[in-house]
Amino acid sequence: MKMRGFLGLSVLVGLVSLAVPASAAYPNGGIATTSVSNVANATFRTVNSELTRKGGFIFTTHYSNYWGDNPVFFKSRAGEPGKLFTSPLGSRFMGPDSGFNLYVPPGATFGADVSFNILYFAPGTPNVFNVTAGATNKEANWVYVDHPAANGNPRAVLTVQQLAQYGVGAPPPRFYGVWYHSARQRWAVFHEDTTIPMANGEQFDVFVAADTPSSFTIVANANNSRGNALTMGALRCGKLIVTQNYAPRSVYNNHPVGVRFDNGSEWTIFNEDNAPMPVGAAFNVVCDPY
Repeated sequence: MKMRGFLGLSVLVGLVSLAVPASAAYPNGGIATTSVSNVANATFRTVNSELTRKGGFIFTTHYSNYWGDNPVFFKSRAGEPGKLFTSPLGSRFMGPDSGFNLYVPPGATFGADVSFNILYFAPGTPNVFNVTAGATNKEANWVYVDHPAANGNPRAVLTVQQLAQYGVGAPPPRFYGVWYHSARQRWAVFHEDTTIPMANGEQFDVFVAADTPSSFTIVANANNSRGNALTMGALRCGKLIVTQNYAPRSVYNNHPVGVRFDNGSEWTIFNEDNAPMPVGAAFNVVCDPY
């Protein structure tokens, strides 16, 4: 891909859900946060609550608590040994009786004790919509986003969730991010593996937010990055949702990322494969209030 610039616990089907009313951060309301872990099936997780059974949109980021400076000390919300998660992730609404499923690619598994932060939007929530790749809106390994809240706005904060596809020959979940095409004045969703073309029919749910204290782009620098992580200090969030951003003046970070709450004091974005966090890597962040 040639681009300029930068870039809880449940038992099989249950989950703990915290509804968040309309607030200054999300005046449109219709938002809830959930966590998923300890689900028995190795190839999918179920996100099933009173809210998510209504359909709509979910956005996910792998979550793990972390204590100390050694990856073996990862802890999940309940204090059990946590796990890294280095697989792409797709989601799909399964109907009003089942809510959503999360899927990994064929041949991959979730493993036990893997948790996710999940941000939910009800159907019809403004600035939350679906993008489907087709002949007229894709190039190479990316698909353009066409929405009034995003077009011509390089400071928009896009959060993206890949949708799992069905059927023979359907593309598996892949790692993805967003970037802003300055010449076209359009945002796009791209495969991080630049050798994989964007296929017709690939789908992504997109949430477009303004640049605010609750939705923003953060860039790794010499002061906030160490090892494989970017730390965000005393950021007050109940959940953190992250999308990689290869926007003007950033550095490409082709690694799976998750979030953790280091030592019970600060939110951190980290490369799950333990690759060093490059100075200049950028991330779109939704900081969901409690």
